[in-house]
Amino acid sequence: MSEVSNHSFLRIAIRTVAILSLFTIALINYRSSVLPYSAFSVANAMTLIDIEHFKSIGLIKDIVYFFTVVMVIHIFWSLLITVTFYSIRAKGSFELQNELLWLLLVLCHITFVVGLNSYLYPTSISAYFRGYVYSEPAFLIVLGIILFILFSIGLTRIKHTFSISKLVLILSLFITYPFITALKPQITVDKPNIIIVGVDGLRPDHLAYEGAPIRYAPFINSLLSKSEIYNSSYSPQGRTYVAWMSILTGQYPKTNGARFNLAPPELINKRLPLLNALHSNGYHSSYAMDERRFNQIDESYGFKSTAGPKIGAADAFISSFADLPYINILLNHPYSGYAFPYLHNNRAYGKAYQPNLFNKEVIKTLSTDTPNLLAVHFCQLHWPYTSVNFIENQANEWRGNYSHYMYKAMLRKVDSQLAHFFSELARLKYLNNAIVYFISDHGEGFKLNASIDTEQSEGIPALQSWGHGTNVLDQTQSKVLLAKMKFEDGRVIGNANIIEGLFSLIDILPSINKELNLNLAEPLDGIPLPVKTKSKHSDRYLFVESSLPLKAINASFIDEKKVVSEVGSSYVVLPSGKAIMKPEDYITLLSRKQRSVYQGKHQLALLPESDSLVLLDFANKDARVIIEEENDLRVNKLLIRLCQFYKDDFGFDKSNRCAGLKTASHENGKGLNRTVNNAN
Repeated sequence: MSEVSNHSFLRIAIRTVAILSLFTIALINYRSSVLPYSAFSVANAMTLIDIEHFKSIGLIKDIVYFFTVVMVIHIFWSLLITVTFYSIRAKGSFELQNELLWLLLVLCHITFVVGLNSYLYPTSISAYFRGYVYSEPAFLIVLGIILFILFSIGLTRIKHTFSISKLVLILSLFITYPFITALKPQITVDKPNIIIVGVDGLRPDHLAYEGAPIRYAPFINSLLSKSEIYNSSYSPQGRTYVAWMSILTGQYPKTNGARFNLAPPELINKRLPLLNALHSNGYHSSYAMDERRFNQIDESYGFKSTAGPKIGAADAFISSFADLPYINILLNHPYSGYAFPYLHNNRAYGKAYQPNLFNKEVIKTLSTDTPNLLAVHFCQLHWPYTSVNFIENQANEWRGNYSHYMYKAMLRKVDSQLAHFFSELARLKYLNNAIVYFISDHGEGFKLNASIDTEQSEGIPALQSWGHGTNVLDQTQSKVLLAKMKFEDGRVIGNANIIEGLFSLIDILPSINKELNLNLAEPLDGIPLPVKTKSKHSDRYLFVESSLPLKAINASFIDEKKVVSEVGSSYVVLPSGKAIMKPEDYITLLSRKQRSVYQGKHQLALLPESDSLVLLDFANKDARVIIEEENDLRVNKLLIRLCQFYKDDFGFDKSNRCAGLKTASHENGKGLNRTVNNAN
C-alpha cells in the first residue's frame, strides 16, 4: 500500500466538495432560469406562507435539516470520489496529469448520476441526458462497474485499508438490508380487515358504471363490476381533509367541526370513537396518504401507524427546491424517509414519486397477526397532474381541455397503482377476510358539457366551476364514488349491485359500526349502507357545503400568486412547522360558505356571494332562482331542513330566508321540526 498523507487526502476531498457544490448551484440556477417562478413562490402559494412571516422555529428547523442532509451527501460523495481517485493517481510529480485525472473522475461521477436520474426520472428538470446514450442502461451499467472497480482499487491504496474496508462493508450491508427483506403475509385472523381505499378527485362519470369507457380505468372498473355501488353518493364537502374527517366520524363537517382544510387543532375534536372501539376489539389502525399538505391526519388522531410524507409547511418549499439528480436517486431507498421526510413517497413531488414504493410502505404499516383498519388515500389524480414518467400520447382523447386531458391520463396511472396495491394485499393474505370500501373524497370540475341547460333561465349562478369544493351547484365536484365489497381468499364474494338512493361518505362509519357490532355511543349523522338494490331511506335529506369559493382557483390554470393574495393572510405557521388556518378567520370565513340540501331529485342551495337561493331539479334538468315572495311547497320543505341544520352556523342566512318558516306542518309532512339525525 502506498503512503498517502492525511493532508493530501483532505485537500482532495475539500476540493471535490467544492466542485460538487458548484455543480448543485449550477443546477439550481438552471432550474430558476427555465421555470417562470422561484422555489419560494411555489412554497408561498402551496403553503400560504410569506417570507416576512418566516418565524416558525419548526419550519426553520425543517429547512435547515434539508440543507444539512444535502451537505452531508456532498461530503460522502466527495469521499467516494477521493478514494476512487487514488486508483488512477499518477505517482511522482505529475501534478497537471493528476489534476486532469481528478477532474475527469469527477465528471464521470456527475455523468453517471445525471444519466441515472435521466433514466429513472425522465420528467425531472435535471434529466439533461434524457434521450441520449448517457441515460441508456447499457452505458450506465458499464460506467457503474468501472467506477466500482476503481473505488475498490482505491481502497487498497489508502491508509487504514482494512479498517476502512470493514466500515464500507458494514455500510453496504446496512444500505442493502431493506431491499433483501420481504414483507410477511398476514396470519389467519378471526375478524375481517377493514380497508377504506380513497382516490383523490375520482369522478364517477369517468367510470364504466356511469357509461365511461372501460379503458379509462380497467382495473377499477373490473373491481367495481363485482361490487355494491351506491349511486348518487356525495361528499359532505369537496375537500380531502374535511371528507376524511366525515368518513372517520360518521358526521357532517358542521357536527365534527372540520369545516376547512388545515383546521386549527384546538377547534377539532381529534378523538375518534371508531379507533378506540376497534383498538378495544384487537384491531391495529393505519392511515396512509401520499400527499399531506392539506390533510394533517396522523397519529395524534389515534392511529397506531401512518405512512406518507411528513406534514408541515416546509413540504412545498423543499419539494419545489429538491429536483437534484442525487436527491431523486436516493428517494428510491427506504431510508430516504429519514433523510428527506418531506420528499419520501410524496406524490406532490410527482417527478420522483414511485407509486409501488408507496404501496409497499402502506402495507408495511399493517399488522400481520391482528385484524387491521387501513384508511389509505391515493393522490396521483390530483392537480398538478405530474408523474415520474411522461403520459401516453392519446391524441384521440384530446377535446381542447388541457386539465381534463391530463386528468384522464393520470387516471390510467392511478389505476395501475391500485392494481398493484390490491395484488400485493391479496398476495400477502390481507384480502383473505376483508371488507373494502372504495371511495373518492370529491370530484373535479372541468367545465365540460353541462347536464342542466340554463339558457332559458335568467340570473342563474354558474352551475360549473373549476376545481373542487368551490361550487355546491357543480355536481361533478361533490358527487363521489362509494362502493363496498367483501373479500374471501383474495377474491370478491357476493353479488354485484348498483343501489339507488341518496348516500354520503358519512355512511361508511355507521356501516362499519353495524358490521362489527361496535355499539358506538357517539351520535352519527350517517346511516348504515343498505344491501338491497334500493335504499329504504328514499325521502332522505343530505347536506353538502362548499369550502371557500375562490376566484383564483376557478380557472383552468391556477395562478399561485392570486391564490395567496386572496386567502394567504388567513393562514399561519405554528412553532411546530405546520401551517393552519388562523382560528379567528376559521370562524369568520364560515359566512362565505355555500350550503345546500339534497332530497330525491332536487337540490336547494343558499349562495351568500350572490345572496340567492337556487333550486336544481335533476329529473327535469332545470335550475331556477327562488325569489323571496315565492311560496313553493317543495322549496319550503327543503329550506326548512337547510335552516334547521345550519341555524347555529356563523353568518348563515344573512338575508333572513329562514325567518317565518314553519318547522312543522301536517300538510307539508309530519315531523319537519325533528332533528336531522332523526330524519335520516
